[in-house]
Amino acid sequence: MVYIILGVIIFLLMINTKNNTDEVVNTKHFHLSHGASKEVYLKMVEDGLSEQELKRFISLEDRFLQIEKVSILEGKTYIGQATLLSNMIKDLYPKYKFSYHTTHLKRISEPDKDQTPST
Repeated sequence: MVYIILGVIIFLLMINTKNNTDEVVNTKHFHLSHGASKEVYLKMVEDGLSEQELKRFISLEDRFLQIEKVSILEGKTYIGQATLLSNMIKDLYPKYKFSYHTTHLKRISEPDKDQTPST
């Protein structure tokens, strides 16, 4: 079951189109983290991560934040997928702090609460 979910996530990441934002090139949802994702990304750049590693982080993090947006807009929880993705990001980049994911996971787990995504 986990492999199916991971397969779906990877497929969605491959077909998902990206746009530029004021924050980081090729992201659509980094703004939802109010600068936390950008801060981690800039630290990765400073630490000299390869272009491939940076692109992978951008893709995974953007997808994680997209799940939050969709969850709130649809009023459905996608906590399973979001938790899997958050854990994958943390495992791939253990040197970095992703404590802000907790806030996003809480929002995803309770999409019916009075929340408005920062579009």
